[in-house]
Amino acid sequence: MSASPRTKKERDERGVAAAILLEIIHQSGGIFNGRTRLYKAFYIAHLYHFKDTSQLLSNWPVVHMPQGHGIDEGEAIIREMERDGLIKRAVVYNGPYREDSYTAIPASGPGLLDSRSIESIGKAVAFIDGKTARELSTLSHEQFSYLNGQSGQELHIYLDLLSDEERENEFEEMGRVERLMGGGIGDAG
Repeated sequence: MSASPRTKKERDERGVAAAILLEIIHQSGGIFNGRTRLYKAFYIAHLYHFKDTSQLLSNWPVVHMPQGHGIDEGEAIIREMERDGLIKRAVVYNGPYREDSYTAIPASGPGLLDSRSIESIGKAVAFIDGKTARELSTLSHEQFSYLNGQSGQELHIYLDLLSDEERENEFEEMGRVERLMGGGIGDAG
């Protein structure tokens, strides 16, 4: 995705990503500490939603970052949320270390998220509750999508929901389809 969305679809998708982040903050009592933890909650909410509904929570890319799964252009989205008056960001100290703290500004009007999406986000918030950024990053680094991704690359996060055997079967089926098509999927140039 580009830093400044050019199409209505890109703006809409970016808006949904922002709505997810805002809901994470709301469900954490209106204040959420730690950008790494925020990014992990976003990733985990997508997994819960797909597991429970077989639908995507959003089309916004989750990417490979040094601390694990991250949000593509996450910092830019957060700055836009600040600019639009949806959140306030402050620096707080966790021991001697600085981290960002996000406070949701109460909003009015209809939201972009349905009740199933809000439920999935709630599950993610409950999952990360009490876990440090380091613990969540360690967990993130153990997942298939992260282990098989490269820095900055969009991750195929839904593969993290499959067992090793299920993933192997999926890859075998993809290989059969590629052979039937006479080349690799995506090789058409």
